[in-house]
Amino acid sequence: MSNPVPTPARSLAARRIRFMALLGAVVCSVIAASAASAAADPDPGKTVTLTDVEKVLGGKFTSRSPEPGVLLYEEDGGPRQVDIYLWPANGKSLASLTPNLVANGEPIEEVAGLGDGAIYRPQGNEALVEVRTKSEEVLWLTVKVHNVDDPADTKRIALDLAKRGAARL
Repeated sequence: MSNPVPTPARSLAARRIRFMALLGAVVCSVIAASAASAAADPDPGKTVTLTDVEKVLGGKFTSRSPEPGVLLYEEDGGPRQVDIYLWPANGKSLASLTPNLVANGEPIEEVAGLGDGAIYRPQGNEALVEVRTKSEEVLWLTVKVHNVDDPADTKRIALDLAKRGAARL
């Protein structure tokens, strides 16, 4: 019969220390990766600014960001709102999205001369622009307009703000 060899206390302590060092390295690498990712996230507030919104719509607005990549401009004391979404396309393209929207019965208006491709979606009161940045990243910029009575004004506002934003990417 073989007798199990007991583990010396210092060997167990050494394994614990190695484990904690490895765990620390993993945690640090995850934090560093998250920080790098957050730093790379596009900023919708630098793309479509508060000044842009106030100039195009007239009036005073405030902004809030419920999550990265999303910025909501809300009119002070009024009902109007503009939502800005700025996301990496993650391998998708506007050219592949449009047929799916049309197949689902959504009217789509193609917009020439805006970014690398753009559409206006009247049902959602929004402009969607695809832009390839100088670093070759493909981004989607969406400008959605709420509580503007005239559909023509809604479209004009969405496209004007989208043009301003796309020019900064």
